[in-house]
Amino acid sequence: MRGATFILTLEQDVVISATAATAGAHASLSHVPGATLLGCVAWRRYRAFEETGQAFTVFHSGRVRFGDARPITDDGTPSFPVPASLHHPKQTSPTDEAGLLHAQVRNCAVFAWDAATHGQAKQIRAGHAAVGGRLVRPGKAFRQKTAINATTGRAEDGLLFGYEALAAGTRLSFTVEADDDVDEAVFRSVVEALEGPLRIGRSRGAEFGRATSRLIAQTITAVPIAVPAPVEGKSLTVVWALSDLCLTDRFGAPRIEPRPEDFGIEGGAVAWERTFLLGRSYSPWNGKRRSFDVERQVICQGSVIAILGGRPIAGQAERLARGIGLYREAGLGRVVVNPAFLSKETPKRDALPAAFAEAAVAKAAAPTGEPALIAVLRARGARQGGAPDIERRVIAAVAEMPRMLAATRLLTGVAPSTPVGPSTTQWSGVRTRASQASGAADLRHRLFKDDKSPCADARNGRGGWGDPIDGAGGTWRDWLVKAVEDAVAHSADDAPRFVALLAQEANRMLRETGR
Repeated sequence: MRGATFILTLEQDVVISATAATAGAHASLSHVPGATLLGCVAWRRYRAFEETGQAFTVFHSGRVRFGDARPITDDGTPSFPVPASLHHPKQTSPTDEAGLLHAQVRNCAVFAWDAATHGQAKQIRAGHAAVGGRLVRPGKAFRQKTAINATTGRAEDGLLFGYEALAAGTRLSFTVEADDDVDEAVFRSVVEALEGPLRIGRSRGAEFGRATSRLIAQTITAVPIAVPAPVEGKSLTVVWALSDLCLTDRFGAPRIEPRPEDFGIEGGAVAWERTFLLGRSYSPWNGKRRSFDVERQVICQGSVIAILGGRPIAGQAERLARGIGLYREAGLGRVVVNPAFLSKETPKRDALPAAFAEAAVAKAAAPTGEPALIAVLRARGARQGGAPDIERRVIAAVAEMPRMLAATRLLTGVAPSTPVGPSTTQWSGVRTRASQASGAADLRHRLFKDDKSPCADARNGRGGWGDPIDGAGGTWRDWLVKAVEDAVAHSADDAPRFVALLAQEANRMLRETGR
């Protein structure tokens, strides 16, 4: 079986909604589904594979599998969905000061929780478990927006909405696998299509969705043993869902009640008092057809199924290693049976699934002391040969802002945690006004002459734009005036676009660095 491991770095907030609902609060997934990565390859390669007769093999057969992208720790350690069987006493934290799973956490798949002795139990539902027992919770951002009337350029009444998104700077890892009978050249083409810039998630045209994928390892491995020995001292088999599971009955209808034979166990019975299932239903959006696909009813990743008795079915190890159920090509169906991590009452923090542990990723941290976003901007600046001129100038301007913020704090004598300079709200106002400007003169008026502007003369002394950036009396407003004039001198027609992009990236830099 061939495999390739990637690091995915989010350059912008990425909207990965748990449902396709268009009304109500949007909850974000804490990972990027394999279906999203499959879509990136399909957008670049589907037509070419269709011409060679390989499209079904790559995108529909399950012989090529795009795994979910899950968060990694700062030192590059991969993570897995936290098992739903892990509980801790209510009113206590599941982690210690170092972020490791606390000694009080119990694996209720093999441990009978006694409320009288241990207190009321609380399930750990959020986060991912990393090798070493660290609980990883990716950063999320919430952005409230409103639809804009295309005629007036103003906010449309009654159309306020919000997005929860994975925060820019988040780093994730994912793997792509292919069966041995998949042509090597086809798999190599899939790998090449996943390298470099990607656009993922919702609202990709509205400052969301930019990411960069980097290949870090390729392997050719034997099919891993998916059914090890039973839990020590017990006639119990524990199954951990590493991705969503879409099971069906013999008629092809969705089924959310697992059975022992689904996991290669014959003659056993599900121990429901030790089983912890999470579920959801959703209809994925198909960007090619511009419509929703068939609704999926799935057992969510992290679910734990306990099976009493039974024996392994001959020849099932290879089937389990390749996934079970439907939509395996989109990353669904990954399970591990009797993982050492869940073999005892207290989870073994250094014993995550061996079959997937080799997906451990290399370190790709930003240079010491430099925020991750600035490292991304500098890396993009190093590829200036293929970047538009306007983007190169924005990269250069934003890369200087951390130094300017440090100078402002030094000159004003405030603590490092105190916000200085223009706020994210003020930068958002600049972006809005620049986007509405019809030319250089209109841009100057909207930014500096209109009394309602966030950086007008009347507001110069109220903090933010009036904060100093050097010992000669220069302010953030002065710096923006010069940036606008330089942009006008370079290209009057492109000046509004330059300022809008500058404000957008400055806003992102502030969120990434915490101001």
